[in-house]
Amino acid sequence: MHLLAGSVRFAALDGSVLSAGTGDALFVPQGASIGWESNDRVAKFFVVQSVQA
Repeated sequence: MHLLAGSVRFAALDGSVLSAGTGDALFVPQGASIGWESNDRVAKFFVVQSVQA
């Protein structure tokens, strides 16, 4: 995911928090249990990749 505008906070089950803002790029693995919140309007570009076995 590439954030084009705004900022977000991601929270993991272990309580860790990652903040990301405009221009940041993130990788979130399939099945990751995270929550996110934002007080800003967010624009993002994201790609979903399907892995064939």
